[in-house]
Amino acid sequence: TGLSKSTLSILLRNHQLSKERIAELSIGCQLIGAAVNKQKADARKEAYKATGKALLKNNKHFRDLCLLYWGEGSKYATNTSFSISNTDAEMIRFIVNVIKSIGFYDELNAISYCFPHSNLDDVKNYWKDFVGKEIKTYVVKNSIRTKNLRTDKQPYGTLRVEVYRGEL
Repeated sequence: TGLSKSTLSILLRNHQLSKERIAELSIGCQLIGAAVNKQKADARKEAYKATGKALLKNNKHFRDLCLLYWGEGSKYATNTSFSISNTDAEMIRFIVNVIKSIGFYDELNAISYCFPHSNLDDVKNYWKDFVGKEIKTYVVKNSIRTKNLRTDKQPYGTLRVEVYRGEL
């Protein structure tokens, strides 16, 4: 045709090829494989939803964790991670305990964001008492925003708890 593959793809995307024609094309196997992978992914998502619904029905703490996440959690475009940040150590302890109770503790990562004047060892040890794991620590650079904060109210900064699993 003299047209590029991308142009043809746009022009023909609404036209379905017969299974026989797909099999004739060299790309046929890729198209079939992609369809199978999509079906598997959809089935996984449905299983995750069913598990989540069961947990919501039977586990009050998981419901509370969901409410916290919906209110304060990080909702990036990805659906493969759970991330929530807080400065309240007891809140962090609750989040970690619920994650332990539903079996995702091994996948948990904890990252502390603290101020330049903070003692990094003190910050790590403080949060480790609540999380029970090693803590990655990042120092927030001095910016107009951090210069205006009352850092005495948050001597240990903020802790972000993350779990990179689509199930959660």
